Amino acid sequence: MAISNRALARLGEKYARVSRLGGVGYHVDRTTRIVKETAEVVGGGALIGFVRGKLEDKASGQWELPMVKGVDAELLIGAGGALLAFVGARHLGGFDKDLSRVSSGILAHYAGQVARKYASTGTLTVFAGAGEPPAPQLAGESVEFGADLSSVLRDTI
Repeated sequence: MAISNRALARLGEKYARVSRLGGVGYHVDRTTRIVKETAEVVGGGALIGFVRGKLEDKASGQWELPMVKGVDAELLIGAGGALLAFVGARHLGGFDKDLSRVSSGILAHYAGQVARKYASTGTLTVFAGAGEPPAPQLAGESVEFGADLSSVLRDTI
């Protein structure tokens, strides 16, 4: 069976077209990855904003975890997630980068809230909520910055 020159030329054109499109797969994968990573960061910020809206004190806007009073829960959750992604990278089975991006979104939301509060009140605190933050407490004991923390941490750890 003989292939005509015309059929061979068409086949060559189709091959060249497919070869040029070969790079499309790379661009689709890259675009998908970028969209996923952006969604993780933005989703982390949106999720923590929603949770904060549900759990914060409605009068003061403050949100604390029961074990650590006087430190914003959003800061602890974001920093804790980032630390877990950093320290537990081997054990997270490839999800360390995802956790790191979600934590980045949480911390970005927190930083935005702190900056908003600073812009409106002129007071820079580590508490994103409105009003005066309570004194930091760890496991029920008051903590002063610059104080010796060994007595507080000895009982907690």
